[in-house]
Amino acid sequence: MDLTTIWLGLGVFCIGWHFYYQRQLAEAARSHAHKYCEQQGIQFISIAKISSGLMMVPGKGVRWKNRYLFEFSGDGQSKYEGTLTLLGNQVQTIETPVYKVN
Repeated sequence: MDLTTIWLGLGVFCIGWHFYYQRQLAEAARSHAHKYCEQQGIQFISIAKISSGLMMVPGKGVRWKNRYLFEFSGDGQSKYEGTLTLLGNQVQTIETPVYKVN
């Protein structure tokens, strides 16, 4: 085996790991958003990632910071958008606008 093959294998492994890890974070975000909506008594509709990047966290090292846009309804007819920010797989913030409820 030559050095090029080793580097290529390592690159493929890293890309695969990154894809798998981002899928895990997306599932964690969906779970957190759904749980938040249940706690608030609102209807969860959907979620989508809007940004992703690395962030240095003092005392914890480098973590992925992902922001997600989630849609919800408070009255079953109107649709609102909130944002959920994950630092690693932990919720950093959840922000929602003022919304109408039944």
